[in-house]
Amino acid sequence: MQDAPEFLHSGFHAAARRHPDRPALELGGRTWTYAELDETVRRWAAALLAVADRPRRIGVLGHRSLVTYAGFLAGLYTGAAVVPLNRKYPVARNRDIAERSELDVVLADDRSVPQLPDLLDGLEHVPAVVLPETAEVPADLPSRARVLTRADVAGTTPLTGPVLPDPDDTAYIIFTSGSTGRPKGVPVAHANIAHFLRVNSERYRVRPEDRFANTADQTFDLAVFEVFMPWGAGACLVPPDPAQLLSPLDFIREKRITVWFSVPSAAVLQHRRGLFAPGSLPSLRLSLFGGEALPASTAAAWQEAAPGSVVDNLYGPTEAAVACLVHRWDPGHLARAGGQRGRPPSARPTPA
Repeated sequence: MQDAPEFLHSGFHAAARRHPDRPALELGGRTWTYAELDETVRRWAAALLAVADRPRRIGVLGHRSLVTYAGFLAGLYTGAAVVPLNRKYPVARNRDIAERSELDVVLADDRSVPQLPDLLDGLEHVPAVVLPETAEVPADLPSRARVLTRADVAGTTPLTGPVLPDPDDTAYIIFTSGSTGRPKGVPVAHANIAHFLRVNSERYRVRPEDRFANTADQTFDLAVFEVFMPWGAGACLVPPDPAQLLSPLDFIREKRITVWFSVPSAAVLQHRRGLFAPGSLPSLRLSLFGGEALPASTAAAWQEAAPGSVVDNLYGPTEAAVACLVHRWDPGHLARAGGQRGRPPSARPTPA
């Protein structure tokens, strides 16, 4: 069993010391070991602290890049709360989130730089900007913004370790659509999300040999499970690119994924296309779904395709720190219950 962490990033920090040479992240054809990723995170965290004295909230702007993963950790290492931003979102939505979050710094990947001028335009409080992948300061950024580029970040001395906040401090803020359609910020404390991860690590017995996919963008709290569960155990995170997400079963086979977590609709689409074949997903040992109802026919087909895997459906509002209900697929249970409405029986509360 892993050490009981008090902070969202404690699991990664401990794994980097226990398993420095194990792969932590496979992304874009490159693999980072825990030691390499931790060094990057500590350097970027030092850069964030260099542009903002004790930042409270750090925005991470990107999409399935090193910045979206290492940047999230770097923000946590400063002791600040992280606010994920998605460059695939309309600029107006990101600006609204940035304004209401009162960001002190924005950490952005290179492909997000063109969005920055419009994102920062008109903000009463202009945050500092850290661009670890970008060579030059964009000419059209607000003159008040302090900017660090790739060379500046590379010349920064890494932190020796994370700056630790209070366990009850906010780890991250996820902005959901809300009932009004306007994003609603939901803060999640370190103590709450660390407890959730510890309980689920014990439930699922996550191990260093596991290989986790990452189907959700970091603006969706499902990603917190996908990213920090493997990192708490010294396992490897393997995010698919957008093209691979269109063929998830091929991705699972090619990358030898052992833990899959997605919304059920991803599996439903593959089922409708007739792409499940018995025994065709032999690497999977955990098949997890969340955020929607999981149809019984899809659960049965997935189970046949991944006979060595358990199939769980999780659910919960963002305020509950990812999920608070879980149901394990049992074809016999459904048959005894008569298979009402074609869905598995109701979920049970996640063990505390």
